[in-house]
Amino acid sequence: MGASLAQVFHDNGYEVVGLCRTQPAEFVRWIPSDMLDDQKMDEVVAKIRDEYSEFDVLIQCAGDGDGEEIDKLEWNKTHDVFTLNAIAPIVLTSKLLPLVKKNQADIINIGATIALKPYQYFSVY
Repeated sequence: MGASLAQVFHDNGYEVVGLCRTQPAEFVRWIPSDMLDDQKMDEVVAKIRDEYSEFDVLIQCAGDGDGEEIDKLEWNKTHDVFTLNAIAPIVLTSKLLPLVKKNQADIINIGATIALKPYQYFSVY
């Protein structure tokens, strides 16, 4: 979904900055990031403050989830999925809030519809 949104915004004349583990499309200004690492998140936030402090919208749509049965969950994988999907967007928003307020930017958080109805192998959601 992030790639599609980036394309739409790019096609409409916006500069797009992507915070992701792997390099996105060529037109996206890429900031390599790992939202599971709080030190790296601080580095990403510093880079945004230094190089991209004026923005109109913060869109968060990172997500991950391995399909696992409820009785086979592992601590580390479950912790990482929950951290990436729930905690990281909250912390990133908190760290960028002064810029969001200054820019009167919008915040869009995109989640999965899987969170609204149960699926046998997606118990973390």
